[in-house]
Amino acid sequence: MPSVLIVDDAELFREALMAAFVQEGFEVVGLAADAMTGLDLARSHEPELIILDLLMPGMSGLEVVGAMIKASPSSRVVLLTASESAEDLLAAVKAGASGYLTKDTPLPRLVAAMHDDLNGGAAISPAMGGKLFTALRDIL
Repeated sequence: MPSVLIVDDAELFREALMAAFVQEGFEVVGLAADAMTGLDLARSHEPELIILDLLMPGMSGLEVVGAMIKASPSSRVVLLTASESAEDLLAAVKAGASGYLTKDTPLPRLVAAMHDDLNGGAAISPAMGGKLFTALRDIL
């Protein structure tokens, strides 16, 4: 049973994610409304997967990705966000995130993407995958 920590400032969204992941056989080891609480939970539980919102009060998800990885080095960190910005996507990858999904991703696809991520793949929304390849083409 894969373990997951959910860090998002929207309570209803956290609760919906928790219900979906529990139904799919995940063990939800913690819910956090802010980055600092999320960091504490990551340190104490060392979940296999951390789902992290990009836009939160106090500290952005981009600022906290690296701290999450330091707090729980074996965890995979996936950003789940409303941002469809290529700049945010590239910053997330650079910070060490293993995935980047938009919040409009249907729950069945979201859960499947998390399984893919845990198996060494990358959880990425289809539209963001296109933006990633465009950005890489521009860089290379």
